[in-house]
Amino acid sequence: MIVSCAVGCLSSEVGSEAVIGYSRNIHDNGAGMQNPIIDEPTRVRRSRTPWIIGGIITLVLLLVFGAIASVAWFGISTFNDQAYAAIRADPAIVDAVGTITDIRFDFQATGDAPGNEEFAYRIIGERASGLLVGRFVTVSADIEDLREGNLTLDDGRVIRVGTAAKSD
Repeated sequence: MIVSCAVGCLSSEVGSEAVIGYSRNIHDNGAGMQNPIIDEPTRVRRSRTPWIIGGIITLVLLLVFGAIASVAWFGISTFNDQAYAAIRADPAIVDAVGTITDIRFDFQATGDAPGNEEFAYRIIGERASGLLVGRFVTVSADIEDLREGNLTLDDGRVIRVGTAAKSD
């Protein structure tokens, strides 16, 4: 004779399966003695579908954000390369600082600049260094023009630069 009854519930998990409880079988050995035998835990299989859907959504969001960041980085990098070329081509800047050894985009000074088209670059040359705040205009897909701006050297001198300064 076999009698089954549920004995307790556990809240632990084994892999992706939850343990619901144990079943206890009581066997009569024929001599009037009953031997309790505890079987393996009864397991209910949980669905993995929510985890799969969540993983797919997370992957798609990461790919979208990565694509947006890549496009933004590429656009800023392209603009900066064109601005660097315009800065290196300006004779007033080269006369003031000498051969340019480094140009770095200055986020803080760009944010403080009064116009929307004005960008700031820290320029380091052989003779001097300074901060250029200038208005860049897109001439074509491959060319930016430094129309006007001020190069403030570290010694305090301010030099007007750009194509608008040349016509004055």
